[in-house]
Amino acid sequence: MWIVDSICAGSERKMINQLLFLTSLCLAAGSTGPPRRHEATATQAAKTRVQQHSFGIYLTKGANENLITASTNDLSRVVLVEEPVISDADIIFYDFTNHLMRITVAAMNRIPEPNFPGTPFVIVADRQRIYLGAFTTPVSSFSVSIPSIWFMKGRYQFVIPGELAIHPGYSFRDHDPRSDFHIKDALAALGKLKQAPTNSEPVSVLPFLFPSR
Repeated sequence: MWIVDSICAGSERKMINQLLFLTSLCLAAGSTGPPRRHEATATQAAKTRVQQHSFGIYLTKGANENLITASTNDLSRVVLVEEPVISDADIIFYDFTNHLMRITVAAMNRIPEPNFPGTPFVIVADRQRIYLGAFTTPVSSFSVSIPSIWFMKGRYQFVIPGELAIHPGYSFRDHDPRSDFHIKDALAALGKLKQAPTNSEPVSVLPFLFPSR
């Protein structure tokens, strides 16, 4: 009888050891497996918040020289190109204190040579048209009344390649459209707001520009 009891006891111990082993495997798999439901939900919510925000600088279609001189406020009638010349994905950082941004080389190459008096663009944040601006040349004697980005393709070198400043227009003394809260909120949600390095300053005078050779 004691032999039978010993065999039964041994079988029970073996089953218990097997159950403990399987339980430890399940716990280990759970700790290294996919995120729990609440963690996955939080991650998805964060991704959704980013996807809901956008920022872009869009060129306009057609003959638009009159847009710059007219400084129109009715941006709903301005026809834009389908894709932005500078998107939020192109922006490395945007300093909201002086409206200086650093962009990728690919985005710099997409910017066209400005026409006279300038090549107009529209700032769009979270799918809302915020204000009209223009790409202009810093050596032009014509001063535009709308915000402008100085740019000269290939012929001049900037102090820091890839950095562009949006300069204020002289017609916006009481209200600066560059500081619109839609722009700030979109860039903040996209993680693009950052203070520029100390060696980055908006180009405001011509001695910073030299012909390239």
